[in-house]
Amino acid sequence: MLNRYGIIVLTIVPVVTVSAITTCLSSDNQRVEVVDANRQLCCNGVHAKVLKNGDEQKCCEVIHHDSGTVKRQVYNSRTSFCCGGVLYHLQPSKNYAKPKCCGDMVLLNQTTEFCCGNKTYKRSPQHHQCFETDTKSFTIRSDEKVCSIYSKNRTEVKVYTRAQVKRNGSDCCGLTLYDQNDLFCFKEELWPYGSLPAECGPAHTVHDQTKTVCCQDTGKLIPIPESHAKYHNINPNYRCFKGRLFDGDIKDIFQYEGVVVPKHFKPCGSEYYDPSFSRGKVFCCNGTVNYARSDMDVRCCGNELIDNTEHNCCNDRKLPKSQGCCGNSIYDKYKSDLQCCGMQLYNNSYLCCRPYSGLEIPTLKRKRNDNTCCGKTTFHPLEGDCCGGKVYEKLAQKNQKCNGNGEVVNVTMLQPKLKDIRHQLNNSRDIGSEKPKRQRRINDCPACLPYEQPFQECTKRFRYQIYVRKIEAKPLITKVHVLLLEPSFMRKTKMVLKTSGKCKCFKPDTVYNLYSNRNLKEKIKVSKIFQSKFTERDMLFEVKGNFGDFRREHICKVERFYKPFVP
Repeated sequence: MLNRYGIIVLTIVPVVTVSAITTCLSSDNQRVEVVDANRQLCCNGVHAKVLKNGDEQKCCEVIHHDSGTVKRQVYNSRTSFCCGGVLYHLQPSKNYAKPKCCGDMVLLNQTTEFCCGNKTYKRSPQHHQCFETDTKSFTIRSDEKVCSIYSKNRTEVKVYTRAQVKRNGSDCCGLTLYDQNDLFCFKEELWPYGSLPAECGPAHTVHDQTKTVCCQDTGKLIPIPESHAKYHNINPNYRCFKGRLFDGDIKDIFQYEGVVVPKHFKPCGSEYYDPSFSRGKVFCCNGTVNYARSDMDVRCCGNELIDNTEHNCCNDRKLPKSQGCCGNSIYDKYKSDLQCCGMQLYNNSYLCCRPYSGLEIPTLKRKRNDNTCCGKTTFHPLEGDCCGGKVYEKLAQKNQKCNGNGEVVNVTMLQPKLKDIRHQLNNSRDIGSEKPKRQRRINDCPACLPYEQPFQECTKRFRYQIYVRKIEAKPLITKVHVLLLEPSFMRKTKMVLKTSGKCKCFKPDTVYNLYSNRNLKEKIKVSKIFQSKFTERDMLFEVKGNFGDFRREHICKVERFYKPFVP
């Protein structure tokens, strides 16, 4: 500021650092000294916390067992360690990894020994590690498993031997051992795969949502009736209203009168269903309502749905894909030499001959010298020709042929004109003197479309969902290591998909929907082959996000018996 003479005067205010000031009795117990706790240590006198070489000093209450007195003694924490009233001196030549007290002993090397219940143990297969609870501590072997739960203000423990772990599994669910490949754990209870455990009501009662419905306001559990609609890979929408159970997909709550059925619903047996079901597909199968996801290839078989990629249907009976249906008979399509002819099974000693018109039932003919069908009759191609479902003597020998209408017509032999012969000779070339042109390589990379790609129509026989783990791209071949996610029976199967050329459209750590005419199930289940080719005729659509979302218009039409046109 300015004084009366116009001179600027500066006022300097000293900054004082506040220290943790305390007092300490001197080593001779004769006087009290002032101590700065941030920099000094009170231990039978005043000492510096940090020495000039950077070592830290600490205080140890050393117990003299002869006299029973306790004396406070300062020590260098780099060269000594205090534990249970005993001061241990560390050897400077050894590098100790954080010494630790164990009762009145000290652990100098925790990699070779450990503390358990205030006792030290050398690490070994018999004493592998320590398990501690609120009431006790004990050691366990390297091949043992401990399961524990906390209940009623105490911890319960159960130890399993190596044989029990091998027999039951290595995962704990409460006090029970289990194998994650067979069951899963929820709220310390074991559940089979396919169940949907959840908590219900104020008491948090655990129940299976596939068997009971929870009334959240009261905590009451209502069993799902057996005569309900069937759901395939889609959760039911059961709801509770005033202690009564109803299906939210086919009924609604009327504000004052309870449960009613909307007018636009259709009857199916004793149930009703919404034909415009928005959460997926809905079918009425022999009087039973069935629901499925929109992307599933399903059809009715009896009173339930079957997945066309996994099952066949024979007289309303669900069969595995390896079995076929012929009339009332069921046969193995892969392990037997039987085939179906109309409604009858036959082996390779017969011929299945279909009528020329296609309107009548085919018939079986035993093979003799004839090996080819012509309508319902048989013949040998070296001895005759077939035309219109009838067998004729060799037509070429009679200057005859079979036209497109199944009729035998005469062939008129035209004499070539002299000028036509001369014209062909003048325009002919010595083919042997020309070098053949190298055929251009066809790009075999499949159609690999990102999420933003515009829609492309396609029809394929099978749909798979794959996760790309790793890509090996070389100039002449590309190998894509994948993990199959769908169908469910092929889940967690690892395969290698190969294609000619170097394909750059794939991205690792990405999920794709693969539409193809290749039966991967037959390769895996029957032939035990975990490799397959894929070409430009296969379609892959990228799946976006972690929840399996993909563009609705990127769903190819799946027809199990689709036969592609190959030019």
